[in-house]
Amino acid sequence: MNVDSIFDAVGKASQYVIVQDQCQKKMIQIKSVQTERCGNCEHWMKSSCMPEKEKGQFKSISSISCKDFILSHASECMLKAFTGELKEIKLKIESFGG
Repeated sequence: MNVDSIFDAVGKASQYVIVQDQCQKKMIQIKSVQTERCGNCEHWMKSSCMPEKEKGQFKSISSISCKDFILSHASECMLKAFTGELKEIKLKIESFGG
């Protein structure tokens, strides 16, 4: 075994770790964007937000959602984009053989 092959193996291993980390971060983003909380709701900060309109409750971006939760268009777009990015990352992981 020569020195070049050792450095190639170390480089490949470090790239694998980086891609695994990217995968984990992307899965966290996906979970965050589809979590049922006010900031992901179509009604948040609009007059259609019933808890604020009818009950006078202040709803922040991370407040627990109500029964009227609808995933916002922006959240749907991010979910679609993040899912596509995750597929690309998983293809990279497969290219390492695992």
